[in-house]
Amino acid sequence: MSGVESARPRVSVCLATFNGERWVAEQLASILTQLGPADEVVVVDDASSDGTVAAARAVGRLVGVVEPAGQ
Repeated sequence: MSGVESARPRVSVCLATFNGERWVAEQLASILTQLGPADEVVVVDDASSDGTVAAARAVGRLVGVVEPAGQ
């Protein structure tokens, strides 16, 4: 690992969602192109009634998708 890579801070991105099925895959694709292999994305959903959570999980390379309890 070069000095530049070792000096690069780790990045965590939190994406809050609510009924964003239509946009979440595009948003995540854009975010992921800007991250390094050690970085992470966490999607926090606010009880969406559409397919937002499934669409986010389908993108892959997510650290996690957080949903409200009971969802």
